[in-house]
Amino acid sequence: MRRKLRAVLGVVFVLSGVRAAAADWSPGDPFKMHYPQLPEPNGIDVKASYPKILADDWQCTETGPVSDIHIWGSWWDDLKYSGAYIHTSIHQDIPASPNNPYSRPGDLLWSRDFAPGAYTQRLYGPPNQQTWWDPKLPYDPIPNHVNTWQYNMVDIPQPFIQNVGQIYWLDISFFAGYDALGNAIPLPDPFMFGWKTSGSPHFGDDAVWMHLQDPAPTWRPLDDPRIPPGVPPVSLDLAFVITPEPSAIVMLGVGALLLIRRRR
Repeated sequence: MRRKLRAVLGVVFVLSGVRAAAADWSPGDPFKMHYPQLPEPNGIDVKASYPKILADDWQCTETGPVSDIHIWGSWWDDLKYSGAYIHTSIHQDIPASPNNPYSRPGDLLWSRDFAPGAYTQRLYGPPNQQTWWDPKLPYDPIPNHVNTWQYNMVDIPQPFIQNVGQIYWLDISFFAGYDALGNAIPLPDPFMFGWKTSGSPHFGDDAVWMHLQDPAPTWRPLDDPRIPPGVPPVSLDLAFVITPEPSAIVMLGVGALLLIRRRR
C-alpha cells in the first residue's frame, strides 16, 4: 500500500513539474515538426521588427493542434524592449516551380498576436558574440550583441490544426502594440528584434522576408550574407520548434503509470 502511495505521489509530482516547465523547451524535449531548428550560437539575428516580417517553413510530423510555438532571437545591442507584442501567423506553402523560383508563404491559415504576459521568455545558452542583419541593408560582420532569448507561446487558445506530411510557413514580427485604428505600432527607437538563424541541418527552401510598407510588398529569399561574392548562395533557416501541447505530455505520463501498474 505504501509503495503504491509513493508511486502515485511520485507521478503527481513529476506531472506537475512537466506542466510547470512546459513553457520552456530544451533539446531532447518532444517536438512535432521535421526536427527542431536550433539557434546558431554565433549566428546572425535577422531583423524581424514591424514593418519587417520573416517566415520559415516546416513539415508536420504529427496531426493535431499547433498549440506550442518556441522561437529564438536577440535584440540589437542587447537593448531589450519589455513591452513587445509578437505577431505570429501560419500560411500554406507555395512550392517552387518554373514560374516561381523559390517557395514562399501562400494563403493565410491562422494568425495570432501575443501581448506581453501572453508569452514567456528566458535567456538561452551562454553569451556569444553575434552579428545583426537588416536584409534591406548591407551585412555588417562586426558583432554587436551577446544574448540569445527563447520566446515561448504555449497553450494557445483556438490553435491551428496541422496535418501530418504537410508543409507550412511560420511568420514572426515584433511590434509595440496598436494605435487607435488597430494598426500595428513599430518598436520605439532604438529597439529592434532579430530572429536567430538556425545551425541545424538545412530544411526545405530559404527562409523569406517582407517589408510590409514597400509599395508592392513581396516575399524575398534569405541567403547567407556571410558567403563571399562569386560563391553559390547558401540558404538561411531560422530558429524555432513546434512542440506537443502540455496535455499530450501529461497523457504520456499517465500512460506510463498505467503500464507500470499493469506490469506489477
